[in-house]
Amino acid sequence: MIFHQSKHNSLAHLQVTISSNTLNSNQVNTQITHQQPNHNSDTMSTIAWPFDFKQRNIFTHLLTSIMEGSKPLVKPVTHNFANSSTKPIIIYPTTSEILSNYKRHLSGHALFYQIEHPKSQATKQHYEMLKTNRVFYHWDNGKRPSLAGRAKLSPHVKTYTATKDEFKSLEWFVLTSANLSKQAWGYSTRSTGKGVHNYGISSFEAGVLINPKTFKLNSGDATTTDGGKKRKRVVLTPVFGRDTFDDGERRLGGDCDGDGDGDKDDGDVVKVPVRLPYDVPLKEYDYRAGDVPWTREDLEKEYRRLGQM
Repeated sequence: MIFHQSKHNSLAHLQVTISSNTLNSNQVNTQITHQQPNHNSDTMSTIAWPFDFKQRNIFTHLLTSIMEGSKPLVKPVTHNFANSSTKPIIIYPTTSEILSNYKRHLSGHALFYQIEHPKSQATKQHYEMLKTNRVFYHWDNGKRPSLAGRAKLSPHVKTYTATKDEFKSLEWFVLTSANLSKQAWGYSTRSTGKGVHNYGISSFEAGVLINPKTFKLNSGDATTTDGGKKRKRVVLTPVFGRDTFDDGERRLGGDCDGDGDGDKDDGDVVKVPVRLPYDVPLKEYDYRAGDVPWTREDLEKEYRRLGQM
């Protein structure tokens, strides 16, 4: 998922709060503030059913609220994301992307999303909600060569991040086993009043959070001002197809600038590389051109076409 967020939003706080059985939304609201719109984005291999059977998606209608510190904790079905301080983005391959990648339909086995269900309209209504709010973006943005090098490979990675400058930098980054489901992230089971929610979690998940505010810098990583020294600002900077910066750039810990402080020094800023699995700029689905997300139904149709079902 991708979120465009204010610079004070923190997924670290999100992970702490959803670990509890009881979540106080008033507490969340006092600890997170907004200064400007942001984009929050994620990639995943599973998009689960609406978490409350009311079309609401666990990412768009719950996780964004925690990251924003907004009330109510669970957004109503009718929430207008066009007027939100956060724009949620789900990066997920289309049917044509799967069928044109290196392993064609075989790579679709690792992706699970269901729109049509024989016994319920909830999944279709859920999809229409996401479609109306323009949440879906391509895994393959069509640019060549692919800088990330994965445009023709089906994604199975789960990442969550936030940017407020179109991926020039990231507010935070999470690589995790957690798919987009209430089993992985938990959900608000009921409100007990006064902003307190009972919160249910079904699965154990593991992940790594990269938060620029928690980096320990060398003693030399400070700038001198009239009032003394202040800590340099750490900036998470996307890289593609590699884990480090280009050879000609200075790296954190490499002291390539020769100033003896061991960081990738850019004045008042220390840049830290974060590898993104997809290319930017992102490309939104064009439904008029026939863009639709790959689903379990597509996999079954392809096997029927091949006479293997």
